[in-house]
Amino acid sequence: MKKLIIIISLLFCSSVSAEWVLYHESSSGDKFWYEDERIKVRGDNAYVWSRSSYPIAISGYKSNERYDKINSVNNLEGFCFAVS
Repeated sequence: MKKLIIIISLLFCSSVSAEWVLYHESSSGDKFWYEDERIKVRGDNAYVWSRSSYPIAISGYKSNERYDKINSVNNLEGFCFAVS
């Protein structure tokens, strides 16, 4: 449990100083950002951190953070981290 808390703290702390760019806001108030300083391109894949926030909780969370892998044929794989 202690290791999990440390990992989550490191993820949150590293994202606090990042430059998040708002790229979409829906009519219902959902907001979506990407972190522009840590985009990595390797071969046909791009890796990017993204963040979402919702006015109404989804599965108990009002926001999340993901590490996404996007390949050249627009397939998206992501790993989601609930923020709160």
